[in-house]
Amino acid sequence: MQNLNELTDRELYEKCSFFGTQTRKWANKFAALLPEVEKRALYKKYGFYSIFEFAAKLARMSRETVIEILRVSKKLEAVPLLREQIETQGWSKLKVVATIATKENEKMLAEKVCEMSKGTLAVFVNEMRKQNNENVQIRPGAEGHRNIDDENAQVANAQPSRIHVRLLLKPKTELRLKELQKKMSKKIGAPVDLNEVMEALLDAYDNREAPKRARKANTQIVNRPIASDIGTPSRYIPAAIKKVLYSKYGGRCAFPGCNKLPDIYHHTRRFSLHPNHNPDFLTPLCHAHEQLAHHGLIENEEHPAENWRLQLEPDKSAAKYWVDRKVRGFRRDANNG
Repeated sequence: MQNLNELTDRELYEKCSFFGTQTRKWANKFAALLPEVEKRALYKKYGFYSIFEFAAKLARMSRETVIEILRVSKKLEAVPLLREQIETQGWSKLKVVATIATKENEKMLAEKVCEMSKGTLAVFVNEMRKQNNENVQIRPGAEGHRNIDDENAQVANAQPSRIHVRLLLKPKTELRLKELQKKMSKKIGAPVDLNEVMEALLDAYDNREAPKRARKANTQIVNRPIASDIGTPSRYIPAAIKKVLYSKYGGRCAFPGCNKLPDIYHHTRRFSLHPNHNPDFLTPLCHAHEQLAHHGLIENEEHPAENWRLQLEPDKSAAKYWVDRKVRGFRRDANNG
C-alpha cells in the first residue's frame, strides 16, 4: 500500500468508503451465521464459554448486538425469504419489518427491504401498522380517490405544537421589537405577543423579497400538462408559493398525521413531466415521506393531502413511476460516488 500522505483526498475517501463497506458486508455475513451457531451450540465445541464470548472474540461483536440478532432471527423463522436477507441487508434493517412480517406479505416486504433505506423502511412500516390498526384494507395498484373520515381529517389538519427557541438579542434589537409590539397592539386595540411580531416581520420580508427573486430566476408559474418547446421553467420555487404552502400546512410535513418539519417541496405531478410550480400539486414533505412518494407508495398522491393513503405497490403503468426509478438511481450513484 502506498504511503497515506501520498494519497489525494479523493483516493483517501475512496479507500475509507471501500473498507467501510467491506466491514459492514462481512459483519452481516457473520451475523447471519449466529442463529445456526447457537442452534448447534458450536461455540462449546471450540472452547468458548458462551455465544457472546464466541461473537466478541471472533468479530468484536457486543452482547447486546448478539441478543438482537438472535431475537430478530427468531421472529423471522416463519418467513425464510426475509431471514435470508440478514446476510445481504443487515440484521438492523430486518429488525424494522420483523414485527409485521407474515407469509402473506413476505415477498412484498423482501422487495421493500432491498429498495428502501432503513429510515424510509421504518416510516413505511409505521404507516402500514397505523392503517392496519384502523382496520383499513390497503390495496395495491393504481391511484383512486378515497375520502378519509372526519376524525382523520381533523388529525391531519391539526395545528402543530409550538417549538421553544431561545434567542439572545442585543439590547437595541430587543428594544426595537418591544416598540413594534406596542405599535401593533395599539393599532389593533388588543395585546400582541412576540410570536405575532416575528410573523409580521417575516411576512414583510417575504413580500419584499418575492418579486426580486422571481425576476432574478426568470420564473414563470404555469400549468401545462407537458413541457413545451419554449423551454422549461426554473426549478426555483418562488417565495410567494412557499408562503401559500406554509400557511396551508402550518409549516409541517403534509402527510396525514406527520408533524415533522419539511425537508423538501415535493411535486406530486413530477416536474420533469409537468414543468410548473402549481401550488395545488406541490406539498412540503419530510425526507422519509418524500422517499415514500418517490417509491410510488402514496395513493391519491395528486389529490389533496388529507386524502393520501399508503399503498403497498406502485402503479407501474404511470409515467412518473419510471421517472422516480431514475431519480432513485441518480441518488444511489451520488451516495456511492
